[in-house]
Amino acid sequence: MEMKAPKRTLAFYNRLGIWVALLFISLGLSMQSVQVNYFAQASLDKEYAEAMAQQMAHSLQIKLAETQMQQKNAARHANTISYLQDADPSWKRTLKSLITGAEQIFILDSLSALGLQDDLGYAVQELATSTLKGKEFPLEAVQRDGKIHFYLATPIRDYSNTIKGILLIEYGANWLDQLRSGAAVKHGLVSTRQILRSDPSKGLQVFEIGKKSNSNLTVVTESVNDYWFLTFIPADTRPQLATASIVTPWLVALFGTLITLFVLIWLQKRDIAYNQLTLLNHIRHLYRKGENDKPNYNIKIFHDIAKAMEHLASSKGIVQIDEEEGIHSPQVEREKQQIELTQTVAKTSSEKTTQHSSAPIPQVMVEEVDENKVELTQNIFRAYDIRGTVGSDLNPQVAEQIGLALGSELQVRGEKKIILGWDGRLSSPDLAKAMQQGLLASGVDVINIGAVATGMLYYACHELDTHNGVIITGSHNPASFNGFKIVINRQTLSKEQLMALYHRIQRQDFHSGQGQAEQKNIASDYLDRIQGDIQLSRPLKVVLDAGNGIAGPIGLQLLKTMGLDVVPLFCDVDGNFPNHHPDPSDPENLVALQKAVQEHKADIGIAFDGDGDRIGIVDEQGSIILPDRILMFLAKDIISRQPGCDVVYDIKSSRRLNSLISQFGGRPTMWKTGHSLMKAKMEELNAVLGGELSGHIYFRDRWYGFDDSLYASARLLELLSHQFEPVSKVFAEFPDDISTAEITIDSDDQRKFAIIQQLASEPSLQQGARVSVIDGIRSDFSDGWGLVRASNTTPKLTLRFAGDSDEALQRIQQLYKEALQRHAPELQLPF
Repeated sequence: MEMKAPKRTLAFYNRLGIWVALLFISLGLSMQSVQVNYFAQASLDKEYAEAMAQQMAHSLQIKLAETQMQQKNAARHANTISYLQDADPSWKRTLKSLITGAEQIFILDSLSALGLQDDLGYAVQELATSTLKGKEFPLEAVQRDGKIHFYLATPIRDYSNTIKGILLIEYGANWLDQLRSGAAVKHGLVSTRQILRSDPSKGLQVFEIGKKSNSNLTVVTESVNDYWFLTFIPADTRPQLATASIVTPWLVALFGTLITLFVLIWLQKRDIAYNQLTLLNHIRHLYRKGENDKPNYNIKIFHDIAKAMEHLASSKGIVQIDEEEGIHSPQVEREKQQIELTQTVAKTSSEKTTQHSSAPIPQVMVEEVDENKVELTQNIFRAYDIRGTVGSDLNPQVAEQIGLALGSELQVRGEKKIILGWDGRLSSPDLAKAMQQGLLASGVDVINIGAVATGMLYYACHELDTHNGVIITGSHNPASFNGFKIVINRQTLSKEQLMALYHRIQRQDFHSGQGQAEQKNIASDYLDRIQGDIQLSRPLKVVLDAGNGIAGPIGLQLLKTMGLDVVPLFCDVDGNFPNHHPDPSDPENLVALQKAVQEHKADIGIAFDGDGDRIGIVDEQGSIILPDRILMFLAKDIISRQPGCDVVYDIKSSRRLNSLISQFGGRPTMWKTGHSLMKAKMEELNAVLGGELSGHIYFRDRWYGFDDSLYASARLLELLSHQFEPVSKVFAEFPDDISTAEITIDSDDQRKFAIIQQLASEPSLQQGARVSVIDGIRSDFSDGWGLVRASNTTPKLTLRFAGDSDEALQRIQQLYKEALQRHAPELQLPF
């Protein structure tokens, strides 16, 4: 019976000692880090409190400015001026219904404004008197009967700019309701005091909301205006370390290391002494008694010495084998060992030959065919996304391969996690399941946020703990289509990056692993983020047509919680799109919305596309307002607050955007059509606003820079609520060209680009025009413009024409028609 060789060596104790020492050192460093964080907490708390205080102060400033602007508009209204003569009570009721938070409205002439102290107090009387003298004051808080009332006075001027009276409005406590739901309120105590310069020793607490802290944390005060000061105290939510000395962790680590080394040295000495004594007894039995009792060693080196001694004793003929194993002479034993050695060598040689013959032969010239390789259609990898027809171009197997490729690309970039969502199409859940399988198989973790609008996925890529995302969506296409929009590090992938995924699949160049999946619901946080940013001045009646797309239910919820009167139209999710295609850029898809707006006497109609990243609107008369005019309206507002900012619009948009943006004080840039290309250009220029004729609107003012129909709708409605005129009259300020709809012509996918190259050198399209070839060829003449470009998503050419007059439009259109007939006579032109 052979001795069992132990695995433990002398180095075992050294390694164990080192590992344990490292463990204690790591523990000490961890404790040190926690303690350093504790000592740094005061600085972090200060930064955190300052940020929260600034956020709330800014929100309050916006609220005050919007209230003041709303009241100024009301004071300038012709009916307000007329009220000083005819005192029509219906106008006061109208104002009260339009002005958010108004409890009492006083329209006072110069004489009436001097007798308010009895009913409203001396503070309000002083406010009215000063306003009659032409002085302007911000909204003032007044305490009366134990309650806080808010008053704002605005002069009423006639057409000669003479002050004829004042518009005095008392606002109730609900005026601050929207501020009470702010993010800072959930994480600390927010207190606002009013301190008048006339008596700095006396202050009035305007409001106090939020959670109180039990600790002496940082207190930060921000000025809202000359009289209002906001204080924020963070809640006591951070973990804190005990008040141990800063050297304590190191002492713990040192003490633990020394104790461990002492114990290990003692154990090592004990085991060495045991094995030494066992070896001596073993040798004594071998050489004196010829016995081999095969003792057990627990240190390998002693076992090896004992085996060597046995072999030496055996070679000298000393060892006597017991009866159970048979009695042999040393010579016979040596011959037996020689035979066994020969057999062992032969067996080993045979095994090596077998192993060599079964080893894989390197393939140098011949590419091995993988049975799992999927034959993809290259044309589904488009300029802005991956898109194709379900059943022919796309199926779960293709989705899984794309997931493997995407996960592998993330691994190469050092990314370990991605967010997954899908739209309301019937094929989307199966494609999403397969996509998740592919991602997990590549070793990437997946955060599954379920069925969401595209804007919600983009939002998640900014707010969750990864900046990568993929959504299964067919966008505005018919029900048989589907696809994938992909974001890596907050950047939407475009053509070259998407083609890299295609080539990775062709090579089967995949990483392998086992990622983990988790589910997360972001709807509540997403809605809170939008609602916290929007301040409406008056209620509006809105018809919402979601086209049975995924954005319908959450869009309806958003508008209702904003306090709007909403008429839903096709807001239930139905992947068959039974009512119309979910594409608001096609006028045929807005017919039902136009009728509903007029039937319900709504202020405005809003349409979403299938995945909720594009918008279309109609005014109260049912007229369509094109997205380039929406961009004009939004640009005027944003540039007024950020003079000199950049605004980007796509090549299909109106030429008037360039001059209008410049007149407003901004810097216009025309760029290529396509959501991924537009977002990249806006990032490059640090632009605050962008838009496309297709209805994509991009805000980097108070938002993240991506296209989201829900947020775009909220911002548009916020701005319209500040106006006291119908939507049609608001947009009458922004010129509308005489233009064609978007014209599409069938063409071969390869031929279409060759046609564009030929047209780029066509003299008739350049003479007397400013020509752009960034995306097709666009000719801007003094009286209009024309465009032809190759579609990046379909085998078509896209054209659009506009002019100052019908004659100009027809002339430009004829120039393009003749040029196309010369260079591409095979095309069937519809004009």
